[in-house]
Amino acid sequence: MSLFNNPAPDEQMFYDPDAFYRDVNFGETINSDNVMWYFSRSPWYDQQSNNNAFILQTAGLDINERNAIWQNRHNFERMLSSRFPLGIQYVVTGEAQSPGQPWVIQRQNRVKEIEDDGSEVTRTYVEAVYYVVGFAIFMAPSVGDIIRSRLQTISTSLQDIFEMGLKLDSFTPSTGHTYIPSDLESSKQQAAAGSFSRAGSVVPSEIDSSQNANTQSGGDAEMTEFSDDLFLQSLMLTTRYGNEYADENPLQGEPGSFVFTNTNQAVEARNKAQAAAQANTASIAAAATLKQAEAESIASVAPTPKPPPPEAVSRKGSISSLPKAGKEKRRKSKGLASPISPPGA
Repeated sequence: MSLFNNPAPDEQMFYDPDAFYRDVNFGETINSDNVMWYFSRSPWYDQQSNNNAFILQTAGLDINERNAIWQNRHNFERMLSSRFPLGIQYVVTGEAQSPGQPWVIQRQNRVKEIEDDGSEVTRTYVEAVYYVVGFAIFMAPSVGDIIRSRLQTISTSLQDIFEMGLKLDSFTPSTGHTYIPSDLESSKQQAAAGSFSRAGSVVPSEIDSSQNANTQSGGDAEMTEFSDDLFLQSLMLTTRYGNEYADENPLQGEPGSFVFTNTNQAVEARNKAQAAAQANTASIAAAATLKQAEAESIASVAPTPKPPPPEAVSRKGSISSLPKAGKEKRRKSKGLASPISPPGA
């Protein structure tokens, strides 16, 4: 079997209730005395450990004496430590206080070390930790694996953030670098399109014209790219009208004694006058346009000239229909006059 088909030891799980009921001859469920026997059936159990050597040594004892050791975990661990003070051993370090809580088992390596002063000291190193929940046995990951996993998660998240930032970066000479998500811009535009101004407020005409221009240019598609023109126009409008607020009937006075500038009747009369003026202007423009269209249509319609009469052609193909040329009158020539001799000849 290849290495890639074998998962890491801390990624495996051992679960075999049949082995418990078949090989463990005492206890109906996992308890303090048989948890180590069930763990010995897992793939993490080392057959060369001190536990297995102690079992082989006590297998030849009397059944009562053997059961007193095998079926009592505290006696087993006490005698194991006395007979095998060094080497690899498995010890239960955490007991379940209630059903559903785990049992904790450690793989310990006990070694003898010499101190600087020459004295010998027995030290215990924990090489692995396992926990048993019901009939499932897991291997706990090491601290290094946990830190490595956390660092990998953090680095992956940072890489995703950097890649997202590269997509959101926009540079223009006027605004510099900006990082504005396209979905955030579209959501803001939708919210601005669906919002309403306060009753009685007047929105500047420039804002209306800019919104209409953006709606016509965009159509049904949402704007997903940063627009420099729209940004500069919004900045200009913010600078111009940021501290102003126009109202049909503004308030005047001091705090505590505000009054309306005009009455409701005056505001309604003014609105009607403005509407009538706009309607009058529109009607005049429509009439002028209609007159101009009529004048152009009259000028374009010219009288149709009559076609010339067909030429009469005789059957013989003569040209009798053509006008006859007049006879050229001959000019009578006078005779040459005789020369006149000068007088006195």
